[in-house]
Amino acid sequence: MNTCWPALVPGAFYHVYNRGNNRENIFYSAENVRFFLERYTPSLQDLVSLTGKEKTFSIPEETGILVSHQFRLMFMSYAKAINKQEGRVGSLFQKGFRRKPVASEQHLINMVLYIHANPQLHGLCGDFRGWTDSSYYSMLSESPTRLQRRAVLDWFGGKEAFVERHRGYIDWKTAGEGWIEEE
Repeated sequence: MNTCWPALVPGAFYHVYNRGNNRENIFYSAENVRFFLERYTPSLQDLVSLTGKEKTFSIPEETGILVSHQFRLMFMSYAKAINKQEGRVGSLFQKGFRRKPVASEQHLINMVLYIHANPQLHGLCGDFRGWTDSSYYSMLSESPTRLQRRAVLDWFGGKEAFVERHRGYIDWKTAGEGWIEEE
């Protein structure tokens, strides 16, 4: 693992992400996304938005080394399957997953907005709400989930505020203002 990335500290929140080598696509089909998510350890509760080239997670870190090891195993398992499927060799992902500690509640809110808006902002879809591999609608649903739905909605001030903040974020970002992860 790259030692320039901060160690995972129990009880802290992180924006954890990785992407394909040379920014190459890592998902070749919807089935690849399902396979990847099946490899995702149920003990890692998540906010997930999967784009074709980058995966973005935010997790409440519980066990430091264990979680780092689980991410490593998940990425390795997926890479082996894709290499076999595509007849390729070598590393699928850039070395070492990246992580940024969340510095404040506002940073956490901005991160959730960024994660959900990412597919639209990178031109993968016209409207992030139509991106099937996002936790956006799971946050608004009443269906059972591993997400920390109540906590996230509380950060935003409820469902209506959650929806409105996303709408405002997209309007702000598509107007060309700001930067995606500033506090």
